[in-house]
Order: sequence, then structure tokens, then C-alpha cells
Amino acid sequence: MVTEDSIEKHIRNGYGQGSLKNYKPWIKVNHFSSKGRSHRVLEMKTERIHHVLSDLELKLLNILDFSDKVIDIREQYPLLDIGSPTIETTKAIALALGIRHPQYRGKNVVITTDFLITAGSDKKIIARTVKPNINLDWKIR
Repeated sequence: MVTEDSIEKHIRNGYGQGSLKNYKPWIKVNHFSSKGRSHRVLEMKTERIHHVLSDLELKLLNILDFSDKVIDIREQYPLLDIGSPTIETTKAIALALGIRHPQYRGKNVVITTDFLITAGSDKKIIARTVKPNINLDWKIR
């Protein structure tokens, strides 16, 4: 897990940056162990290996790769504040919702979206997260 303390180091190493075949995901499958199955898959559209953390992510990745409308697919994309590499916005959102910001060993972690997609002639940016509905907890704490 990438905590608040190591954001700048992760950025210096190029994670969460680039596009198409030059994109380097914020999280790679070898960064930590997964409860489910993770995959490294060479996709045609970006001409690079994608790191997905579940079978469901793999299914969406394959759909995106074959879509004529999709231009770029960036997986495990960090939700950092625009203009500065901090997580103040995601902390504020968690506070407003009355939920605890994700933490690892007592430190706030960088939240990622499963996919940041560039699509259409207008190059619209779309963020998508996929989770099995059995893992969703709809109760606001």
C-alpha cells in the first residue's frame, strides 16, 4: 500500500504517470498479495502489460480494449489532488460521508480507481471502479 508518506517517492519512480504504452500503474500486482486472482495482461490498444487485481477487472479491461471508442486505458490510477500530490480531497470526501479514509498500519493510503479511460473523439476522461456486489457495504457509518 502506498501511504501518504511515500507519495512523492512513488511519483519520482514514475508510478501513476504516462499514457498508452508509457503509463506505469500506481499499483502493480507484485506490490502486495491479493485475496483474489490478479493478472498481468498484454493489451493491444495500449501495447503494454496491464496490472489488474481481479477477474472482474480483467473482464472490463478486455471489453475496453476491444471498444473502438476507447483511446487509452490506465489501470490502478491514483486519486491525487490536482496541482499537488496529496490526498486532502479524498480525506475530505470520507469525512463528509462519515466514513473512515482507508488506512494501512494507521497511515492514510492513496485511493486508486480501477480504470481511467480516455474515450471518443472529444477524448473524454472516465473513471471506473468495478467490485463484485457481494463486497459492497451500503451502510454509511
